[in-house]
Parts: sequence; structure tokens; C-alpha cells
Amino acid sequence: SRCHAPNASGAANVELFALQAWGDLCIGLAAPRSNGVNHDNNANLSYEVVKLMLEFKMAHSLIYAVGFVDLKHPMAASACGSLLVPLEVFTRSSVNDAVQALA
Repeated sequence: SRCHAPNASGAANVELFALQAWGDLCIGLAAPRSNGVNHDNNANLSYEVVKLMLEFKMAHSLIYAVGFVDLKHPMAASACGSLLVPLEVFTRSSVNDAVQALA
């Protein structure tokens, strides 16, 4: 079900928490050496994991997940932010170059 189902504020909260946790998990797997806050340094990334995530269409899944967020919900900003952080990492040209070098 979508997060913007009528009269489903409890369900919407659970779904948004799940999306937020999923985004956090994605960045945690992609950048296991980061401090959890700063993902700007590519040295924190596990390029082998990033390569696998990209091969299995994780970037597409993150974009798709953003489409499930009801932007009027109070948790929308945090859920979208958690989903966009790994997406930003996956779309960096320097990350793409490093992943291509692994092939």
C-alpha cells in the first residue's frame, strides 16, 4: 500500500519508518567506514558493495521508494532524506568511475 492511503496515519508512520530505515541501511552498507553523518568522502565507500548494489538496481529502487512518500506527511522530509543520501552516492561520477574500474 502507498503511504498516502486515507485514514492510515499509523500505517503511514510504519511505512515511512521502514523506508527511512531502508535508506539508512543502504548507506550503511555502501559506506561502512563512515561515521554515519559524513558521506562526502569516497574513501569511506566499499566499492565492491556499491557495485553489487548498482548491478541489482538499488538506485532505481531508491527512486521508486521516494514515489511512495506522501510529501504532506510530517515524516516525509526525514524519509526522503534517508533515501536520497545513498542515491546521491550512487550517482556521483567519481563513484561510477571507480565501479567501472572494478569491472
